[in-house]
Amino acid sequence: MFLGDLDIFTILEEDEKIILKSFFETDSKMNKSSFKDLVLKNKQMQKVTAEKAIQSLVGRKVVLEKYGEVSLTELGLRVVDKLFKEVR
Repeated sequence: MFLGDLDIFTILEEDEKIILKSFFETDSKMNKSSFKDLVLKNKQMQKVTAEKAIQSLVGRKVVLEKYGEVSLTELGLRVVDKLFKEVR
């Protein structure tokens, strides 16, 4: 694990963790609108809240948003693996 990974664990908000767990439970790349629908259905997180969390994760370089798709970056893959791999 890299030092940047340790820093990110301590600053993640609960909404951001929900978004990351949703990536873990589904796929590392999805259509953004479909992803927000999924988070609303499965986690009862409103779309505006999901959008804020996604944008925050984009700013932290954990999630990449491009052409209507959201996906985990290399850092995001490491963070999700570390946070949730024991939860299976």
